[in-house]
Parts: sequence; C-alpha cells; structure tokens
Amino acid sequence: MNEHWETYVPGAGGVGWDLTLASLATHLAEKPLPPEEEGTASAAGLDFMRRSSADWGQAGVAAGEDPGWAQAAADRTTAACAPPANGNDLR
Repeated sequence: MNEHWETYVPGAGGVGWDLTLASLATHLAEKPLPPEEEGTASAAGLDFMRRSSADWGQAGVAAGEDPGWAQAAADRTTAACAPPANGNDLR
C-alpha cells in the first residue's frame, strides 16, 4: 500500500469526488457556482467536507476496514480538507 492510502484511505479521494459531483449537480441545475471563498471555504462548504470525510470513514468500516484505523484515517482526511478554524477538535 502506498503512503497516501495508508494515511487517508479512499476518504480524501471520496471528498474530492463528492465536491465534484455536488458542483456538477449545481451546474446542471443551471445555478451559479459560488466563488471558492463562498463555497468550499465557507462554513457550509467546510461542514460538507467534514460530513463527507466522516461518511467515507463509515463506508470503510462497512467495507471491512478496521474501525479504529478507518476512524483515524477519516480524522486525518478531515484535518487535511477542513480543519477547524479555532484549532479545537471537531467532536
């Protein structure tokens, strides 16, 4: 297994896919895409990425990954994609 996989499992790629598909859905609905500072960097965008990361961690457990490892990887993905502004733990 490569280092990226060991660190983030599919969650980091999954968060990226989730963002891509959400943007595509917005585009296909003929709605304007917000500027990044209002999109992924907004409170709603960060919440979306945190929830996506958590969901990918749960998907890993459902697929047979060790729960502790999957949670730790999901936490690392969340920290990389959507760190808390105040530095406090998200939970």
